[in-house]
Amino acid sequence: MSYAYVVQVETFTEVLHDFVKISLFDIKRALSAN
Repeated sequence: MSYAYVVQVETFTEVLHDFVKISLFDIKRALSAN
């Protein structure tokens, strides 16, 4: 396993985590708006 691969996976995980956080926030906001 190369170092570049590890960095790529970590970056991808961070982006995915941010995306999930934003999605959950939008869902909560949408639910509370109804």
